[in-house]
Amino acid sequence: PPPLYVDMEFPPTALSPQILSQIDRLEPYGEGNPPPTFLSPEENLQLTELRFGRGRVRVGNVEMVCWERDVIERLKSGLRARVVYTVSGGRLSLIDVEDRDGAR
Repeated sequence: PPPLYVDMEFPPTALSPQILSQIDRLEPYGEGNPPPTFLSPEENLQLTELRFGRGRVRVGNVEMVCWERDVIERLKSGLRARVVYTVSGGRLSLIDVEDRDGAR
C-alpha cells in the first residue's frame, strides 16, 4: 500500500469543541491542502460498538465515520489498536487501523 502520512499524534478523546474549531480554520481541503491526519497515542484504544450499516465506529467514547471497506473488514469488536483519523467539519473519519504488532 502507499505510505500513510500522519501530521501528529493526538488522542481523539481529547478533541474539544475549541480544538475542532481551530482545525476547521484550516479548511478548505483539497488536492493541495489535505485535511490533517492524526494517530492515536501509544496507549492503545479499545474499538467497541461497531455499527457498519452507516459506516460508524465508536473508538472509546468518540464516534468516527469509516468508509474504507478494507479497514472495516479488519475491525473486530474489542480490537485493541492505534487508529489513524482525519477531522473535517467537526467530523472524525477513521482511515486506518494499526494493530498491536504494528501491522497495517
